[in-house]
Amino acid sequence: MHRAKIPLLLFFLSCVTPFAPARAAESLIPYQVRTRPYSGLGSTIRGDIQTVGMAGATVGLADSFIAGCENPAGLAMTLRGATLQITENRIQDGHVQHYDNTIPTTNVGVAANPYPYGVSLGFWSPGSEGQPYLHANGERLVPEIYVREYRMSFARVVARDRLSLGATLIMGRASRSLELPGTPQYDASDSSFAVTLGFGLMYQLPGRVLLGASFIPPLHYPSEMPVNTTRGMVNFFQPVETPFRLAVGPGWLPNRFFRAGFELRIAGASPGAALLGNDTRLVGSGVTVDPRLGATYLVADFRNLKIEVALGTYYEMSRTDGASSRLHGTAGIEINPWVLTFGWGMDQSVKYQNFIYCAGIDVVKFLRRLDLIPQEVRPPYAGFLPNPFHMSDEDLPRPMVRNWRGGKPADIVKVGLGMPGRVEKKLRRAGEKIKRLTPGDVVDAVGNVLEDAVDEGPAMKNLR
Repeated sequence: MHRAKIPLLLFFLSCVTPFAPARAAESLIPYQVRTRPYSGLGSTIRGDIQTVGMAGATVGLADSFIAGCENPAGLAMTLRGATLQITENRIQDGHVQHYDNTIPTTNVGVAANPYPYGVSLGFWSPGSEGQPYLHANGERLVPEIYVREYRMSFARVVARDRLSLGATLIMGRASRSLELPGTPQYDASDSSFAVTLGFGLMYQLPGRVLLGASFIPPLHYPSEMPVNTTRGMVNFFQPVETPFRLAVGPGWLPNRFFRAGFELRIAGASPGAALLGNDTRLVGSGVTVDPRLGATYLVADFRNLKIEVALGTYYEMSRTDGASSRLHGTAGIEINPWVLTFGWGMDQSVKYQNFIYCAGIDVVKFLRRLDLIPQEVRPPYAGFLPNPFHMSDEDLPRPMVRNWRGGKPADIVKVGLGMPGRVEKKLRRAGEKIKRLTPGDVVDAVGNVLEDAVDEGPAMKNLR
């Protein structure tokens, strides 16, 4: 359970876009007979605040569930402890559909690395498309295409922890739906599945430079209704094509405060696929190569306060006919006062924005503060602006430490089974203390809290 960080999103379970209009803009759909398949892959970054903030340049780092979706080898090499992530991106992209409409994608997963292995389980959304349209006859349509990939990954370090190999079993599901708000009895939907196996590797060079690579084969989702007629649309339920995905690049992890990465993300062609909103605009006619560059830095490291920032940029080579390629700027910040987590991230470009907001609680840290699970052994706090470039083994994953001298990790099962007893003991002690309290004790306790607040008591001293 070393460095386990499990955020529960209490206030926002997902990222939200505060500027979304109350009523989405509608466009006239230019066809009544669908003749082409759909594309199941978006060309922009989706993920958590750190991944989006550093422009998705994570194939050489892959130290979270979201980043492990790009390269499962990182689960055994660079992941620290265990993570649970719940993320939703709501994207506005004028190259895909009307800018005022959002494109939602959701990612949920859990990952852990019991040395020398790494495992993860969850689902990932590589792309979606959909908005309200007006039919030529004046009727309102709400078509949507959504692709979700359920992923189970496994990795292991070999060659004296210099090499990590990973594989991911992917079961994809493509959903197509057509809603008619005026005549809901004619609503229709269709889903189909595809299965493939993805691969990843990571090799550690001197100086803690990591070379990462991953490959996911193409996925074809056939339509279960190849010839279909719905009210207002003919042959809407076409196949969905997701091309192969290849990512290569280095990562650098000199210490626990700083990490940086560069990546080339290559997406294959999906011949014949076209936009949902206009089947004359082809998507993925050729191979695209997107360079990505990003870094994160822990600028503040105190007992009761941590602040981490991320910056990045990437070049999105357009996959849509008639749309220009774009340069993106990305940023993110996570603030952790006490056991709380607050974060904000953004990805901005021409006719494009993706804002992420979150708030939650670090459950493991909270349980440690209550003394319900074992305390972690960690290095001293570094304060403001620790040196980001010095080489240090402190608090890094075991495969990244040349001469590992750490003890045996805590038995998670044993800790979990013993927790009810510890909770019961805590409650019993608390009840006994409450019974012995007098009105004077309560007044003294309140006075001590106020005195600490005014006179820089222990809580404030911990921030120095």
